[in-house]
Amino acid sequence: MTDDYLDPTDSVAVPRKTAVRPASLDGKVVTLLDISKAKGDHLLDRLETLLRERARPKAIVRKKKPTFARPAPDDLRREIVGATDVSGAPPTHSRPSTTSGVQHGGLFEDHGIPTATIISSEFIRAARAQADALGATEYRTVVVPHPIQPLTREEVQALADKVYDEVVRRVTT
Repeated sequence: MTDDYLDPTDSVAVPRKTAVRPASLDGKVVTLLDISKAKGDHLLDRLETLLRERARPKAIVRKKKPTFARPAPDDLRREIVGATDVSGAPPTHSRPSTTSGVQHGGLFEDHGIPTATIISSEFIRAARAQADALGATEYRTVVVPHPIQPLTREEVQALADKVYDEVVRRVTT
């Protein structure tokens, strides 16, 4: 018999590092993952336009999760990992979508894909807690004001204009 006890509140996460960042997005395949939250497609539409105008990627690929509340299905994640240089996802503006968004970011980073996860300001603590629980202490998100859902298409696209440079900085050196 041993007197060793395990603390169930202690972190058992294996430390993770972020992926190596390219110097620019020129010639890269960029995947934009729509997490199926309302208005996320408006933000991605504008980010895609800005990327095409300013970054000269080889391709911009759009993918969509079936639901925001769960991680993307394995086949979708494998598809993204197999064909992507960098990735980004639109605002997570609920606790389930925030935790799944950070999980995706960690997974893609583990596979060498620099990722920018965009969250709304209400969920900064939840995103940080999820990243820490996953051992991704260096993983940082891009934050937009909360709430997103009552905004018009034009207002959401204006948010994309405001965070575009930060999104690019998150996935490049």
